[in-house]
Parts: sequence; structure tokens; C-alpha cells
Amino acid sequence: MPGSEDRTRAVVEAIAYHQLAHGFPPTVRELQEEVGYHSTAAMAYRLDLCERLGLIRRVPRLARSVTLTPAGRALAGLPSEGEGSAAGWPGATVLDSLN
Repeated sequence: MPGSEDRTRAVVEAIAYHQLAHGFPPTVRELQEEVGYHSTAAMAYRLDLCERLGLIRRVPRLARSVTLTPAGRALAGLPSEGEGSAAGWPGATVLDSLN
């Protein structure tokens, strides 16, 4: 399902953007708002899918515990951890304009 892949990418990119912009991971509700989901159940389903696909990791029952795996960072277009800054990431120009 191409639409499903687009939504998954949007979630991963939103996680990356929030982490870069704020220095900490987003909550489920923040992600829901950013990606445009109307229910937390739909957002939870998409996060479960991302976790099953190996794009994110989460700690159960801990707020703001979502982190991108190397596969998730690659999908978001971020460099691997330890490979320098995210300056080449398309969202970095947006972040620069906020500062």
C-alpha cells in the first residue's frame, strides 16, 4: 500500500524533526497533531507498525521514549548516529529558519 508507506515515512520524519527542533522525542499526541491523525488509536497503530518494521524503539509506559533506529534515521534522511550533524537533512533548513 503506497499510502501506508507515505504515512509511515511522515511519522518517522515527524519524530526526527521534533527531536532536532526540541532536543527530546515527541509525545503520541504531539505526533498525532503533527502528522494529522484524528485519533490516538490510529497514531498508536502507526507507531506499533513502525516498531515492528524496526524504524523506532519505545519503552512501554514511558512518555517521550520513542527513538529512531538506524533504519528509521535512514528513512528520515538523517545521517547515522556518530556521522556528524543533520545539516544535510531537508528539515534542517526549516530548523535553521526557526532559530
